[in-house]
Amino acid sequence: MKKVTKKNLELNLKEATSTLLEMAHHSCWNRISNNIYYIISEIKQDNWNRIARKKENEKKELKSLEKITAELKVIYENLYDLNLYIYKSEKKKTIIEIQYYQKSSLESEFYETVKK
Repeated sequence: MKKVTKKNLELNLKEATSTLLEMAHHSCWNRISNNIYYIISEIKQDNWNRIARKKENEKKELKSLEKITAELKVIYENLYDLNLYIYKSEKKKTIIEIQYYQKSSLESEFYETVKK
């Protein structure tokens, strides 16, 4: 797997989106729209409550891949992990949630090894 850099971040997210949709098309009998929008969320230790996350996500603005990439580039140096999920798929649109984990949220000992 190639290293994700600030320069190739958008391309990697586009490829990850394609792979995610391909897996969903093969695994689901429902139709999944290829009209894609994104939302973004930070992974925090206290946001595992599914109901609260859903309420929070419902308030978020749907964005293009370009806008999401621009937001992620601002915090790129502190990114540790990115996860893509199909949050919701409707007849005319699919919403992909990109969850990110920041290096600064890691345990202090481990943070020292990855903060470069």
